[in-house]
Amino acid sequence: MLSLLLIGGEPPPLGPLEPLVTVGPDQPNVVGTAIVVGAWLLALAAFIVNVVPIAHDVRAGRGIATSPANLIVAAAAFALVAFFVGAIIVDQYPCWIGVPNCD
Repeated sequence: MLSLLLIGGEPPPLGPLEPLVTVGPDQPNVVGTAIVVGAWLLALAAFIVNVVPIAHDVRAGRGIATSPANLIVAAAAFALVAFFVGAIIVDQYPCWIGVPNCD
C-alpha cells in the first residue's frame, strides 16, 4: 500500500511521522526511504516465514493447500515484493538502456 502511494506521486498520510519525513528541497528523505525499505523487507520476511511451513508440508507428502492461510499470506507477500521490484525496474529501465537525462 505504501509503495503504491509513493509510486503514484501522492505522499502518504503519516500522521505523527510527518515531521520526520518532511525535508527541504536540498536534503535527502532518509526516513521516508527507510520506511519503504523496511516495509519491503517485512514483506520479504513474511513471504519466507509463510513459505517454510508450505515447503515442509510438501516434503512430508501433504498437499500445497494443507495450510491455506499460509498460502494466502505467502501469495500476497510475494505479490507485494514482485510489485516493488517491478516498479523499480520500470522506473530505472530508461537509465539502464542509456536514455540521456533519465533522472
